[in-house]
Order: sequence, then C-alpha cells, then structure tokens
Amino acid sequence: MKRWLPSGSQALVPATDSQGLPGDPTDAGCNDLRSGWAVSSQRLRRERSDGPGYEPLIQGVPGIVLTTAKGAAAAVAVVCLFGLGACSSPGSKKASANTTSITSTAPVTTSTTSTPVSQSPASGPDPTRPAVSGPPGGPVPAKFVAASVSYINDRQGWALGNAPCPTQPCTSMLRTTDGGVSWSGIPAPPAPLMGGVDNPAAIDQLRFVDPLDGFADGEGLWSTHDGGATWQRQTTVAGISGDVVSDVAPTPGGVYALVSGTDPRGGSDSHYRLARSDPRSGVFVVIADFGANTQPGPFASSGRVAYLTVGQSVSGVGGQLVRVDGTSVTKTPLPSPSGDACGPLTASTPTAFLLECGGGVASGAMGSRSLEGSIDSGGTYHRLPDPGQGAGYDDSGIADAGNGYAVIGTSSSNQSALLFTGDGGKTWHESLTLNGGQYGGGFGDLGFEDATHGVVIVDPSAAAGEEPPYPQAAGDGEGTLYRTTDRGATWTRFVF
Repeated sequence: MKRWLPSGSQALVPATDSQGLPGDPTDAGCNDLRSGWAVSSQRLRRERSDGPGYEPLIQGVPGIVLTTAKGAAAAVAVVCLFGLGACSSPGSKKASANTTSITSTAPVTTSTTSTPVSQSPASGPDPTRPAVSGPPGGPVPAKFVAASVSYINDRQGWALGNAPCPTQPCTSMLRTTDGGVSWSGIPAPPAPLMGGVDNPAAIDQLRFVDPLDGFADGEGLWSTHDGGATWQRQTTVAGISGDVVSDVAPTPGGVYALVSGTDPRGGSDSHYRLARSDPRSGVFVVIADFGANTQPGPFASSGRVAYLTVGQSVSGVGGQLVRVDGTSVTKTPLPSPSGDACGPLTASTPTAFLLECGGGVASGAMGSRSLEGSIDSGGTYHRLPDPGQGAGYDDSGIADAGNGYAVIGTSSSNQSALLFTGDGGKTWHESLTLNGGQYGGGFGDLGFEDATHGVVIVDPSAAAGEEPPYPQAAGDGEGTLYRTTDRGATWTRFVF
C-alpha cells in the first residue's frame, strides 16, 4: 500500500527513515497519526507508483494542507475516509484536545458465536462448479421498471424489477455483461415485489456475490446458485420460522442477513437478528441477536467487513454501530451529534467509513444533515463539513468512490438530487437533479463497484406499482437506472 508523506521536512519529520525514505513520522515518535502522516505546514505527497520518488497529493484533491495539530488531525480523517491513503487505526491514544473528534467512552462489547459456520470460498475459479455464468438471455420485457440493481464489477450486473403482464407475479430480471449498454431478460424469482403486497415471499432487493450466486430479499429470501437459471425460496432462515429478511450483504467473509420474525398483523415484529451464511450454501446461522424493538439500518461493506447501525428507538437516537467480520461482532456507540439519528453509512476500507446523521421532516423540506467519519472502526469520530440540503433532507444513500469522491442521495416531496464532492468533502454540489412530483421518491442502491463506476436507481418503489390489476407504466423517470463513469461527477440514464 502507498504511504502518505508531507512534502518538505521539518523538526517533526526526519530527512530519511531506516529504509532511506524521507520523512516517515513513525521514526519521529508521532504515534497518534500513523501511515505516513505528521504535523507539517506543507502539502501532502505519496510514494510514486511508477518508480522511485514521491508525487503530489492525488490529482483533483490539491487543497488539503497540514497547518496545526488540529488541521493535521482533520486532514488525516478526510484523506483516510475518502480512500486517499492506507490509513491504520490511531491505536489506543486519543486525538488532541484541539481536534474535531468525538471519542466513544462506553466499553466495546464483542460477541463471537461458537456455532460452527462454513467458511467463504477462496478467490479464483472453482473447478467443481459449472463453467457457464447463468442462463442464456432473452428479450427485455416492455416497460420494465427497476426496483434493485447489483453489480459485481464494472461490466457484470443484474436488475430486479417489474413489467406489465396479464398474470402476476410480474417480477422480471435483467442481466448485462457490458456495463449496462445492453440488457437481456433472465428468469426471476416467482415472487411479487413488495409495496402494498401482503406476501411473505415478496422481495424488493437483489444482491449477487459472483456470476453464479445471488440473493433476493424483502420479506422472503430467495437464492440462486446457477446465475439465475433457477431460484429457491428459503422458507426458514437461521431457524426463524415466518421470517422477514430486510437486508442482505455479500462479502468475502460470508453473506450477512438481517432477519426478524413476523408480526401477526403483517410485516416485521422488530426483533432483529444478524445471520451469516457461506455464499454457496445459503444456510444461515444467527451470530448476533439485537433484541426486540430495534431499528437496524442497511449494511455497508468493504472487503470482508460489514457495518450497520442499530437504533434503540424509532428515531434511532442512542443507537450503536455494529461491525461484523466473519463470526466476530463488535458494537460501539454512535456519535448522535445534537441528538440526531445516524445512518446511512458507507465504508471505504474495513476500518474507515462515512456516517450521515440527521434527517428530514415535512417531507424533507426541513431538517438537518451532518457527516461524521471514522478511521478506526468507530472508536473515534471526526465531524466533517456539512454537505448541505441538496434536494431535501430525506436521505436515500451515501457512497464513497475513494480518492476524495463521494455521493449522497437527497430528496423532498417533489424532487431528488445527488450531492457530489470531489475534494474530500470540503465542497458539495448537485451532480444529478430531477425536478417534479414523480421524482420525490428518492434513490435506491446508490453505490460504486470500483473507483470510477457507480449506479443508482431513481424511485425504486415505483416498480411495485406495476403489479396487476394496475399494469400501467410508471411515471417518466421512475424506476430508471443512472450510471457514472467519473466517480459521480456526471450521470447518464440507461434505457433497458
């Protein structure tokens, strides 16, 4: 990994280190700021990737300068959080009293299940699995409306949605192998989409692990292990009969699922458990029980680690950050600035993430939005510049492309917009703005599959409205897919 170093040398930065590299702060006793960081009034630079020597801070993010202990700590947080460097945890030492950080004082609780859980498969091709990558494709259904999208790289992706049909369910699925330029139809789970449909098998989210293994969840959980040629419903998940599966996250450390029981009146009973499975088995085992009346947020993952927030009230205030790695589950308090609820979040490394706090009232027209970050798995939080209102204070996702680039989904009753930063969060502006009553539904599945390519769906809930007996098309723009190839700076609408 690259190490980040201040250009120029001062008293705190030796001329060379034990390996002959200039200015390694670990040799100068700067133990609070690791991975090549030190207090300096110079701009940052890093080891060159194409030969010996050093290069300036990543192009497009020239403005981060270390001036004081306070400035250094803040710059470390911004650069690490937005994926600019190989940052390690500051360890047990606390940040300077002059920094803009919040340190958790409550003890960390770690629980590890003793139940045997199968390990995730090793990377690379498996000679025991079929060589094909799913079923042959067919035509795209007319008036297809997307509810969820899942990419495993910049070319391979799948879309779950709906299209008018004479006999329900009308759930449809598409596949692309060229980044979304063209699509083909493949078999979908024989289950209705959620949204006014009281059906324990209903789904609204799609997540593929690799070309063969995929999961669809909502209330029910469906899985495929042949690329979508066939789908199987799991009627019992982790031993919970009448389960509701509200979110699934595939990682190299396993597939994680949020599972609750069913309320007699319909929907979830709000008693959530965290379950894990090997991607190829689909057999889930509970590794954490969050208890009754909890409000878990959606997963965010990086590498084999997954994060989520769990609130202890409807508002989410006073909740916890949950970090899961394999079968190890760690909980730490959320920062809750000014009493605001926190979530969603996005992880750029297994230890660094951005956490959005606040929320909207009056259909998003009023509210607040702040941004917290951590580079030590939630041990310490850094308050970053507020992103602003955007289209409104209702939130619909946050995604980090690294290198100082990130996107936040915002909406109100009659518009939606993506807020974009390309300078490590110092400034934000709208990179996609959609005005009109049909665009008040926000976004879904906002995320990046690599450092430049990302995807988002406009108002994914519109797909549920396509079920008979109302097989009319959704409003213009609803349930449509937008892609970016420049880290979120611009977005292009794809036509299925």
